Amino acid sequence: MRLLVQEKLGFLTVLGGGPATVDGFFAIAGCESPTDLSDRGCNGKHSYYHVHLEGWTAGYPHIWNQIQQEYPDTAPQNLGGMGYSGLSGMYIPREVIESAYDQEGMVLQFYRAHNTSKSNPSKYFDDINALNAETLKTCGETRLMDSQAMSVYARVTNDWDGVDNSSGTLVGKCFLGYFWFAPSCRANPLECYTYITAGPGYGYEHTMQKATWYNMPMAVAVAKLWSDYTTLPMQVKSSFYWWQPDPTFLSWGRLDASRILFPPQDRSAQRRGIYLTSDEDVPIEKYASIDLQALAPTVYKLLKALNIDMIVVNKLMSDRMDTGDSAEDVACRWLKANQDIWESWMPDETKCFPQFGLYNEHTQQFVEDRTDPAGLTCRACDSGFYSNRIKDGRGITHVCMPCAPGTTQPSGASLQCDPCPTGEYQDEFGSTSCKRCGQGKYQDTKGQSQCKVCPVSTTTLGLGSASVLECGCEAGSINIANEGQEAVCTRCIEGLSCPFSSSLDALKTGEAPLGEHYQPALKEGFYSFMDSPLEVFQCIEKTFCPGGIPQVCNGGRLGTICAECPPGETWASDQCMACDGLTTFLWWSATALLLVACTGSYYVLEPKFQAIATARQALDMSLGLSFTWLQTVAIIGLMTVEWPSSVSGPISFGKFLVLDLDTFSFSCFGGERALLRYILKVLIFPMAIAWMIAIYFLSKCLPRAWQWKTAQSVNTIGVIMQASFATMSTIALESMMCYVHPNGSYSATLWGRMVYDLKTLAGCFCSGVFLLFVFVIGFLVVVTCATIALPSWSARQMKSRIQCFNFLIKRFRLDKWWFGIPLILRGPLMSLVVTCATDYPAVQVCMNSLILSIYTAIQATARPWKVPLLNWMDLFTSILLVQITLMSGLGIRSETQGFSNIYSASLLLLLVCAIVVMCSAVAVALVFEFFGQEAKDSSILRVLESCSDGLGAKLLVIAHGLSDKELKLQQALDTMNSHDLSHLETCLDLIGSELLSDTGMKRGGMRLHSSSLSRIEISQVATKLPAEIVTAGPSDRHDPVDSNQDIAPGTLKLEDILTGVDNSEPIDLKVLIRADL
Repeated sequence: MRLLVQEKLGFLTVLGGGPATVDGFFAIAGCESPTDLSDRGCNGKHSYYHVHLEGWTAGYPHIWNQIQQEYPDTAPQNLGGMGYSGLSGMYIPREVIESAYDQEGMVLQFYRAHNTSKSNPSKYFDDINALNAETLKTCGETRLMDSQAMSVYARVTNDWDGVDNSSGTLVGKCFLGYFWFAPSCRANPLECYTYITAGPGYGYEHTMQKATWYNMPMAVAVAKLWSDYTTLPMQVKSSFYWWQPDPTFLSWGRLDASRILFPPQDRSAQRRGIYLTSDEDVPIEKYASIDLQALAPTVYKLLKALNIDMIVVNKLMSDRMDTGDSAEDVACRWLKANQDIWESWMPDETKCFPQFGLYNEHTQQFVEDRTDPAGLTCRACDSGFYSNRIKDGRGITHVCMPCAPGTTQPSGASLQCDPCPTGEYQDEFGSTSCKRCGQGKYQDTKGQSQCKVCPVSTTTLGLGSASVLECGCEAGSINIANEGQEAVCTRCIEGLSCPFSSSLDALKTGEAPLGEHYQPALKEGFYSFMDSPLEVFQCIEKTFCPGGIPQVCNGGRLGTICAECPPGETWASDQCMACDGLTTFLWWSATALLLVACTGSYYVLEPKFQAIATARQALDMSLGLSFTWLQTVAIIGLMTVEWPSSVSGPISFGKFLVLDLDTFSFSCFGGERALLRYILKVLIFPMAIAWMIAIYFLSKCLPRAWQWKTAQSVNTIGVIMQASFATMSTIALESMMCYVHPNGSYSATLWGRMVYDLKTLAGCFCSGVFLLFVFVIGFLVVVTCATIALPSWSARQMKSRIQCFNFLIKRFRLDKWWFGIPLILRGPLMSLVVTCATDYPAVQVCMNSLILSIYTAIQATARPWKVPLLNWMDLFTSILLVQITLMSGLGIRSETQGFSNIYSASLLLLLVCAIVVMCSAVAVALVFEFFGQEAKDSSILRVLESCSDGLGAKLLVIAHGLSDKELKLQQALDTMNSHDLSHLETCLDLIGSELLSDTGMKRGGMRLHSSSLSRIEISQVATKLPAEIVTAGPSDRHDPVDSNQDIAPGTLKLEDILTGVDNSEPIDLKVLIRADL
């Protein structure tokens, strides 16, 4: 092979080291040190060994497979057999064969001729005495000691006499220290003929099985050295183990041995350890590097065509042994003598192998025939072409053909063009790459020259779409056609998430063909039916409806929009749970407690009016104000906006203050029907009033001391109505609060009843209208009229009427007695905004912020509360309420979500802190009052406000100074700005009404007076001032805080009216309620 490659093909060759088959495997695989068993150095990407001959692949299948798997880029290629196979087995010299045949016609090449029951083959061989023991291995050095092999032998042949177990380990029985005797001659060893093998005992146990099974009289021994093995068969007439091709016993002048033939190979039996048949003929193969065909195609062709018979191989080896010439000289002689054989191996220049094609060196082009072979060679096909097999008059060759449309070949030297994958196409010949289908087109078949157009109204997400399923509706639209039909896209309404390629089937099943990122689904908080999944409803609470596929509710809820729990169950802990007796009992207990609280309020509420509030009164005001703030937060929580997660829970819980009772298992008490539950909520207020009225009349049956007073009873009812007014108005407006679903239908905001449920809605509406007009508007009209009439009632000394409406004015300074109206109106106005703009969250936020801002401005200007501390706290919390309203989640982007959560939670925390601080401060003041401190001296309740100490002296000094400047007083007043004049006039009104009235002064007293002092009244007072200032000393000045001052007869004081004490005659006065400082 080397001579042909060098001399006929013109390649330089170098012989590599390593005689073993495995070494050749690793060398061709690119390993740098293929003969180093510890590290073969297989890290290279290229191989520098290209050809390996006479490899025994069958002997190393695991190593061959390992190389193919671990080094797929450089692993060797098997180009087939050399033309002959490897043989091994029992051999007999030609001399012995001829002697037996000549004397008896015995054919010793056949195993049956060795059966001692039919013949005596031993007489043609030498017995054991012919062997020198020094040339043999002892039994302990051979495979006779292999326990596993001997166990198999005994099991297969049942010859337990041929094995020994005396040492506890089963081994072959050793005879005379060197031999194992077959059963047929074991009784008389001299009748055994010798069988010699090498190494540790090549084929030892196989020979034992055959000798025993076929009754062959053998004495098996192992040569001590390799030299002993090669000489003993020539010195002694014996059979021996050998393999081919191998020149050891090949010489015609020496042995010319032949193999004993046994039955054909039984692979199944041999896998079970039974070797009674011939050993397999092992293919002897040739190998090439993976890049040889590209680097040297002619060498590759020669190697592949090489085919030598075993006879030729044996002749070559015999020739070398007989002549002693070099292998190169022997091969050269054979090549010269057998040209007709090796010329058939040589490649034809025009016989192109796969991956190559005919190429004309003159025209520099690939050609498709070889009619004119001049200048034709084989060349690897270029990119965009493939190697095509053709057959002509000269045989088979390959030509390079351009890739057809729909196919490409980017690498060249290829046998075929690759079809364009799905999603791509190619409309030209000889292309090296495919084109991607454009947007709106797809290709679901490989090897196409054009793309298919998506169905009408659909498109693709990008380029290279490989399926019609990728032709989907655009994001925001959904395919409503049935599966297999042409797509029909329609816009998705609010509540549906419709990514690209959404379909109705995917929405129903929850499985999108393109994956979860393209899964259409209902958004959380929305609901639809499975038979009409595009008719989307908005759920009352976002958590009731998980979204996803249609007709799914959270926690076992039922109904069109998951609005209800099953009968007999209630919503608790985010799921529907069965009602129990304890829940019903607690609701009955709460009802009874409400009635007891209403009754007890008559005795708890203090009817006495004082200009300076006591600590106890301040505590009552603080609790009431705190309740009002929390009510306002609950009303803010009714707005249909997305609250930050940090406050959504507390705000939802606060809805209890506006009697959103369904969260507290109210259905277990009020029944399953929404109408009945609403009517029960509406009746809470009439029931409370009716209860108070009933108690009032029942008290008339008791002794006079225990009877309820009419004025105090009315005032108590007013307190109850005033405290619950915001809640009452919210409940009344609930029946009118509807919102529009994305599908255009309507639902009541708080029950989820659809508009077409007319019976329920009509009943709720009538109940709400009754509560609104009779109790809400009715009460508002009554207190408004009373507020307007209070000054007139005071002037006409209608003290019983004033006492009936004490709840309107007792908390405020008397000059701000009207502040109860804005305080009452705040809650209903905010509820009205939510009712009228249910579907417009932005309007709710803006209008409620405006209402709260107007209230804050009025409060900051008026500072109406008697207790200065409450003025500051009310102002502070009003600002917080405005902030909470504005932070309701309107327009908050995800990147600011963390800030909104922290800020909203901080606002609620500040509100709670304000309540705690206010109530704690008032409680401390109450403790001081208990130990004797008067309300006017409490710095806690007064907070930044002045007290009366020293004011009398200051006023007298100012009055004396003004009297000295009487002539220049008007000129000085003319130079003052209007703002200062307004403050001055207010101060003069207060001084005139409270300090200079003819009716005198009393500590803490509240008088009814005109809105301003006239200039005549001022003049009259001024004429008296100088004399009083001159005659009055420090000890006899009128002190406005002196409780022992005499009261002028004929004076009617408001405190007397409110407490039911009348110590004067009625007088006719213009009135305006003022609070003293």
